[in-house]
Amino acid sequence: MIEVLKRCFSVNLNEYENINIDLEINKVVTLTFAVFGVLVVFLNLYRGNMRLVTSQLLRHGAKNEETAKTLGEIGLGNLKMARFLLAGDTLLTKIVGRVGEKRCTYEEYKKLSKEERNDKIDFESAKFYVREGQTDRAKNISEKYSSSVVRTVVTCVLIGIVCICIIACMPGILNIINNLLKTLKK
Repeated sequence: MIEVLKRCFSVNLNEYENINIDLEINKVVTLTFAVFGVLVVFLNLYRGNMRLVTSQLLRHGAKNEETAKTLGEIGLGNLKMARFLLAGDTLLTKIVGRVGEKRCTYEEYKKLSKEERNDKIDFESAKFYVREGQTDRAKNISEKYSSSVVRTVVTCVLIGIVCICIIACMPGILNIINNLLKTLKK
């Protein structure tokens, strides 16, 4: 069994006379699909945390600066991913505002000093709200950006199955490509 796996992963393109590139293709395929798996996990975390923040702000009625709430008040004080999403320039920060924040254009941002650019957010006291005109987007995220561990695991398993199928079919695929290149050279 181990010999079969070694043979599958060590398929090199230079074994095919018309391709003749020194590259173990199945290692590249495996790495590519591993990256897809990590991206699926990150995307589900991202979407789930966006949903959590927007739904909690909507639930607690934080719809303007007067009704804004801290993360602690909405039960998300210890959620690091929420802090990460609210600190950067993300889709969430276009929907969720912070009381007292300075919003500026890119040109204005370039003119700011290094200290002004690195203005740290005190998440213990910072208050957040759904921006005016963004309530529909926040409701849409709250309703449709659901995330589940089961769906994430199933998606990663499917990615793994597709990867294994491609790896298993790789010698046949490379034979077809090799023969096609041989025909084109004539």
